[in-house]
Amino acid sequence: MSEMDKLFDRFNTRGGLIVGSILGLIVLVAWNRLLEFILQDSIQSGLWTTATTFVLLLGWTFTYFNRVATKSTTYAQQLAEYEQKVMIRRLMELSEEEISALCAEVGISEAELQEVMKTTDGKAGDGSGLTNKEKVLAIFKNTPAQMPSSDPRMMV
Repeated sequence: MSEMDKLFDRFNTRGGLIVGSILGLIVLVAWNRLLEFILQDSIQSGLWTTATTFVLLLGWTFTYFNRVATKSTTYAQQLAEYEQKVMIRRLMELSEEEISALCAEVGISEAELQEVMKTTDGKAGDGSGLTNKEKVLAIFKNTPAQMPSSDPRMMV
């Protein structure tokens, strides 16, 4: 995480939301007071503060709709992680022969498994000496959970 991500992550809780809201209100009041001092007119400063607040809220709302559209909300991420854990659990219950049959059915060869094991950024090692089941489980565990761009459950 970058330093900016760490800063924004602090406001990713209910308490952070409350603190962020209070800080936002303080900034808007300070902005209003600054405009009153510069413009010497409380009505004009109120209009400019209202316009600023509207633009900020519009931008914030757009970011929310953007997260919903790209499925990067907390719920979507938790659902993807849950589905990945369920898949790993189901794969763990399969026998070595069933894993080999599944790999053969979907067209994954031993060489392809070996190649994928090498490209997992060293998280699972090179895969030598592992069974096919252990390789498939290592691949699933080291692959980040992602929501598909088009959810097949929504297609009817």
